[in-house]
Amino acid sequence: MNAKTVAIIGGGFSGTVAAIRLLSSSKDGGASLPFGSRLVLIEPGRAGEGLAYRAGPDYWRLNVPAVRMSAFPEWPNDFVEWARARDPQVQGGDFLPRAWYGDYLSERLEAARKRSPRWLKFERIRTRATSIEVEDDSARIGLADGAAVQADRVLLALGNSPSAGPLPGVQAFTDPWDMSWMEDLPTYVPRVLLVGTGLTMIDVMLKISEERPDARVLAISRHGLLPMPHDHEHAMRRRFDAKTLLARGPLSKRLRIFREQVAASGEDWRSVLQRVREEFPVLWRAAPRRVRRSFLRHLRTLWDVHRHRVPEATFQRIHALRERKRLEVAAGRLLSTKRIKGGTVVSWRPRGSDKIREDLVDAVVNVSGADSNPNRSACTLVQSLIEQGLCQPDELGLGWNTDLNGRLLDSKGDPSEVLYYAGPLLRAKHWEATAVPELRVHVQQTAAALASSLTTPAGSCVRKLAAPLFRRARLAF
Repeated sequence: MNAKTVAIIGGGFSGTVAAIRLLSSSKDGGASLPFGSRLVLIEPGRAGEGLAYRAGPDYWRLNVPAVRMSAFPEWPNDFVEWARARDPQVQGGDFLPRAWYGDYLSERLEAARKRSPRWLKFERIRTRATSIEVEDDSARIGLADGAAVQADRVLLALGNSPSAGPLPGVQAFTDPWDMSWMEDLPTYVPRVLLVGTGLTMIDVMLKISEERPDARVLAISRHGLLPMPHDHEHAMRRRFDAKTLLARGPLSKRLRIFREQVAASGEDWRSVLQRVREEFPVLWRAAPRRVRRSFLRHLRTLWDVHRHRVPEATFQRIHALRERKRLEVAAGRLLSTKRIKGGTVVSWRPRGSDKIREDLVDAVVNVSGADSNPNRSACTLVQSLIEQGLCQPDELGLGWNTDLNGRLLDSKGDPSEVLYYAGPLLRAKHWEATAVPELRVHVQQTAAALASSLTTPAGSCVRKLAAPLFRRARLAF
């Protein structure tokens, strides 16, 4: 009998979409599991929400227009059609509430469950996985409630950690999404320091402005740059071969070529950036280690603020807060914090200055973004994998090392026959692995590789599955 058990750990975007793929038959665009198989989704919360799409205020908006947010690349209008069933006025260019997207994924999973074959058993386990032990061709997953699950394949769909990276010498709240710290702010004109000026800072700042409109906020980062706003992306009059032109030479040369293309295009810079983004995974994998390090040191911030943009309406709200002196954005380096009776004294050096500035604040919150380095993870499951040598954290601290089909590489660099990964920590391998347009393709490919490995002799399907496999079939819901 070929019945197998597949366990998915994590029910955010990647875990939920992988479950939909594995529940669906090949004629519906899915990755068919062997007859009699069992699919287990291990997630304590509601499937589909994760960190990004859980319930929240209406002003927390998706940073990608609805028309590009379908969870299924072969059905590009799926999310727009779902959203129009909720609100007929929705347009493809709208930036919808993030909580809607959690509802969308949850409903699509339920639809896939109802349509799945009767012989395929689907089970939800609402707790956390705490450990994994691999023996031969299977894994034993330890759960927080003391139970265990035996599985033939495990797909780790662990998303970003909610906590930001450490700040040496600084006492700060490291989980910006746990906003209990706001309850301890003084009743009159609280002062808050936000360490970071990216997307997380914008979310937290909007929350502060709604709940404490009298607050004064200082946000600092090394460059003091805010994410750019979305605008209409023009088609390039003259397309260029980014993969060829930007593949060789020092980073300074590649940057010069990129700027020349922006100047020569005669169009908005966003169109050139989009073309580079399409080829970036190939460029990233081919780049020598020194080039990757140089990019992270000198260009990562510039890439992020231009690549990960915000809706124009959100940008204008932040601009208005700055105009009203509710928010100050500065470039600088935070040196230290010191708790005193009246609050916290923060010492920081503005960029380009030798003078140290001191400010008295009521709270310091690290909003520099999720910490992608597995070695610093507080997750017991992650530490279990590292201690056993079942995984190989990327040397640049960007996530996990995997092969092109999502199989985790062990400490010796060998791909696992049991453990797979799909999620934003694929950034180590592909760089572009944090937004839905990229993640949905990674999930599609990894789910196909995982399903195929259960019916194909080990290793024989690797090369065949190194590129997206699914035919462009409509997922029927």
